[in-house]
Amino acid sequence: MSMQYYDLDPVHFLTIADMTWHAGLKFTCQELKLFSKVEDYVLLESQMRGGMCFLAQRYARANNPYLSCYNPSEPSSYIVNLDVNNLYGFCMCEHLPVGDFRARVGSHLRK
Repeated sequence: MSMQYYDLDPVHFLTIADMTWHAGLKFTCQELKLFSKVEDYVLLESQMRGGMCFLAQRYARANNPYLSCYNPSEPSSYIVNLDVNNLYGFCMCEHLPVGDFRARVGSHLRK
């Protein structure tokens, strides 16, 4: 199917994500601009973050004013359970930068 629609042979790619990336570039005819300054590349590389898919702790005990067993002499603590789905897919649906890279400073940054 990828040969038919995108003229891309899957055996030339290590992962489906890599093939999808190339298909997207080919389909949109978007030309990516290369960095002209090494500082820009280093800045971009330093901002990349990985994701956590699972974090667990065998035992946790909350201590906060909302609980009947609250002990004010101990530090307050809370237990949070977050169930977030499709973070990667969501990010891939957003617009990605392709050129004219520059650092944003001042009021654009959140503290």
